[in-house]
Amino acid sequence: MHRQEPQDRHILQNDRDKIRQLLPLLVAKLAAPAITHAESMPRLRLFARLDESFRYTLTLICAPAGSGKTILLRDWGKRVAMQARTTAWFSLDELDNDPHRFASYLAAALNILYPGLSERVELVLDAKKFSLQAAGMALLNALPAEDEAHHFLILDNYQLLENPALQRFIQLWLEYLPAHLHLIILSRREPPLMLARLRAHGQLLEVRSRELSLTAEEAKRLLCQHMGLALSDEVLAALEELTEGWMAGMCLAARIMQEQPGVECDIESFVSGDQRYFFDYFDEEIYTRLPDYLQHFLLTASILDRLSAPLCAALSGREDSSACLATLEHENAFIFPLDQRRNGYRYQRLFAEFLRHLLQQTGQAAELHRRASFWYEQQGHFSQAIEHALAASDFQRAALLMEQVMEIKLKEGEIVTLLDWLEKLALDVVYARPRLCFSYAVALLMNGRLEEVELWLQATERCIGELDDEVERKHLRGKLAALRSILSFAALDAHQAREQAQQARIHLPYEATAWRSLAAYGQGRAYVLAGDISAALKAYEEAASLADRANNFLFCFTALDDLARFHARHGELHRAYVIYRRSRQSVKEKPRQTPAQGIIALGLGDLFREWNRLPEAMYHLQRGVELCKRGGIMELATMGLLSLARLRFAQGDEIATFQALQEALALARSYEIPHLIRFAEAYHARMQLVYGDWEASSRWEEQYAQQEDIGYPYLQVMEQLTMLRICFAREEDGRALDLLRQIQLNCNAKTFLPLFIESLVLQAGLLQRQNKQKSALDIFIQALVLAQPERFVRLFADEGEIVKGFLQQIAAASRRRRQNPHISAQIQEYALHLLKACSQRTRIGNTQVVKSEQALLEPLSARELEVLHLLAAGASSTEIAASLFLAVGTVKTHLHNIYGKLNVNNRLEAVAAARSARLVS
Repeated sequence: MHRQEPQDRHILQNDRDKIRQLLPLLVAKLAAPAITHAESMPRLRLFARLDESFRYTLTLICAPAGSGKTILLRDWGKRVAMQARTTAWFSLDELDNDPHRFASYLAAALNILYPGLSERVELVLDAKKFSLQAAGMALLNALPAEDEAHHFLILDNYQLLENPALQRFIQLWLEYLPAHLHLIILSRREPPLMLARLRAHGQLLEVRSRELSLTAEEAKRLLCQHMGLALSDEVLAALEELTEGWMAGMCLAARIMQEQPGVECDIESFVSGDQRYFFDYFDEEIYTRLPDYLQHFLLTASILDRLSAPLCAALSGREDSSACLATLEHENAFIFPLDQRRNGYRYQRLFAEFLRHLLQQTGQAAELHRRASFWYEQQGHFSQAIEHALAASDFQRAALLMEQVMEIKLKEGEIVTLLDWLEKLALDVVYARPRLCFSYAVALLMNGRLEEVELWLQATERCIGELDDEVERKHLRGKLAALRSILSFAALDAHQAREQAQQARIHLPYEATAWRSLAAYGQGRAYVLAGDISAALKAYEEAASLADRANNFLFCFTALDDLARFHARHGELHRAYVIYRRSRQSVKEKPRQTPAQGIIALGLGDLFREWNRLPEAMYHLQRGVELCKRGGIMELATMGLLSLARLRFAQGDEIATFQALQEALALARSYEIPHLIRFAEAYHARMQLVYGDWEASSRWEEQYAQQEDIGYPYLQVMEQLTMLRICFAREEDGRALDLLRQIQLNCNAKTFLPLFIESLVLQAGLLQRQNKQKSALDIFIQALVLAQPERFVRLFADEGEIVKGFLQQIAAASRRRRQNPHISAQIQEYALHLLKACSQRTRIGNTQVVKSEQALLEPLSARELEVLHLLAAGASSTEIAASLFLAVGTVKTHLHNIYGKLNVNNRLEAVAAARSARLVS
């Protein structure tokens, strides 16, 4: 709020007593504004920028209201004072558009920098003879030609200076200022000065809103240290996202938290709750200060996440929409360009909420959403057209648009988007449209919500008569059968899966390659349940080939993933790797295939885990889980979490191991995926046994004894191995031997090789405990011979001391040159390789970590490892940000941290150091 100023210049000139009374107001305009201690905060990175201002004629600090411009300059001014430099402050208001008033205050400010100057210009400031041009020349001439010190004149609230004559006055001054005097302008809007000329001549230093935004560290200091709040990192991150580093927004949020203790504990409610403090600020400082036509323009465009001139024109009816956007950007009205060419803009998040709040009061929102929907449809942007139709509650239009893009969205793996759309539609609209009912069933299946799929398949059958074309009805029946074949596998019904796949082939035409691929995929899974390996492989290969021909990337990579996992489960790790590697190359050529990227990342991550390439495994598994969750592919996300738990165990992180297991269990149970629930429960029991919770593993044993065989051979063997471990731990050797015989009937060197090798390792341990040392070593060597071609590592290393003992025996025999006829040079080399992997685990406190070749002063976080891997692949900061869904600034912060931890100075050095430390390949 501006202080009241004297209205009559003659009073100031003639009444000395009143001058003395009004002097405090004059002094207040020429002093840095008073600011509370809580708002004051050293911002060293910006101080360093401003310290360079003595090299420039003009420093422009231009940003929206509440960005901290005045606070920054006030605090920097104190710093300058300690460096033997002087500053003078001139806070402008609307009345300063009077030339005589402006010149008088300017002279008074300059007199602070150059004592005695006001006396030399007293005559030209006489109100009766005043001339702005003469005053300007007199003030310039009154300045000393040279001065050893640098002086800074600060003009605050410059946006209030609207008189063109005064703008010309300032421009003239900028051209003739002596080298020791520097002008600093603080403004909410771009000043109408010849900035391009100053910029070209290197005379302009600019600080904009992006630089003024608080960093995460600055936000923490402001809220926690200066404002006395105790906030978690999660709350701080949420506030930073909400306010985008806007200082006034941070301070207002802090005020709310101070007035309502405990509100920060429910940050989601806080973010979406009462925002009247923010809204009041926007109303007073931004909205009401704009002309009516811009207010209306802002409201009509507030329904948009991305603003473009043509779309804004369609909503507002204004042909000058491009000029309106430019004016709003010029005014710093919390509208930001999305690119250098100004092809699109966006609102600051809180400001957008404020405008939408105002729009709701007008009752125009639905009509504006309809206009936007039609505009987007005309441009061929169906996703946005659907979103706006749904926002307008125009469900018939939304359904019509959905039917046109459903197949495309399924092909691209946008499962979450599809489900979101369909769940927003009125049920009666969906039930009347067989295409939508079927798409709903497909999306639910991919999302893992199996119990709902059959309901929507039945709904499809009930309304299939709505289709006029008999051919289309036949095709839809084929699609229904293809989907039911997949659903039958989830129920572990091999016979029904085969029957439905065959029905699909009968009804589907040759050209329906995508759905024929789904039928082949269902058939492959049926063969898996039946144990027909060769037939399963052929079916998976056919499914992948058909899906690739159909350009259905989700179906294609799902089939390839099953094929690769099939090879991996039968011990062919390198064949699986080749499939994933080729798939990764293919997916790079396909735009926006995040679910497919997630599928591939999970497969590669588990292979890297087994090969003990743990940093790479961490990167791929975390990324894969994130992308599959985002894409709504919950079955694969659950499998990824189980792999992540095994990785965490390999790293010796007990807490993270159980966190991943608990999340996997929760996902599998919430989506009712029977075989995954049992996989997760069995592995959970293993970990409980390893970490000494025998009671919990016994509970699993009781549960296991009551479960029926569900016809899934791989799961059956895995559960038997878990039971074997429990018997081994209890020293129930007779029962353990019986289980071993059952296990080795169900798996061998050709079927489920990793499980067979695991059974051999456990058998060797059992024999060793019975003091049958030679037999134990022979069995262990048999396991090595089977594992060596595919270079299994974690299969052995995760067994700990038992395996380590056998490996040390082989290594000792090798050093003594004792030849065992069963141990070739290759096996000896492999044994030493495994021994090294076993020795890389070292205990620190109650946890274990994996050593790298080069010890780091501070370990890299999982996110930093992700950034490092992309850096090593040659990605730019922008590409890393896009790949990891981060802001570019956040990526740069991670890079800075990586450089510090690796003790390097640039990207090339970081990659070289990471490779030396074996953090990247």
